[in-house]
Amino acid sequence: MLRDAPNVHFKITEINMERFDAENVRAAHVVRRMVDEFGPDRLVWGSDIGQSMLWSYEEKAAMARSAADFLTEDEANGFLHDNAARVYLGGR
Repeated sequence: MLRDAPNVHFKITEINMERFDAENVRAAHVVRRMVDEFGPDRLVWGSDIGQSMLWSYEEKAAMARSAADFLTEDEANGFLHDNAARVYLGGR
């Protein structure tokens, strides 16, 4: 199971947001479900800056914050920053 795989993480990016929007699915519901299923330390947000330029960075960041609407403050901090810092920077 993925729950037992400590090195598996999920990155939510602009392409996910586009697909949720196209299907009239609120990203916050998906993010909440993923945190509940896999734990709050497994989910990270990525802007796709440099790869996809459909929206400005400010718009992308607003989408990410909106996707964290149903998370606790600690879970949202993890999703929006802390988890990626731990994974990509080795916990710094």
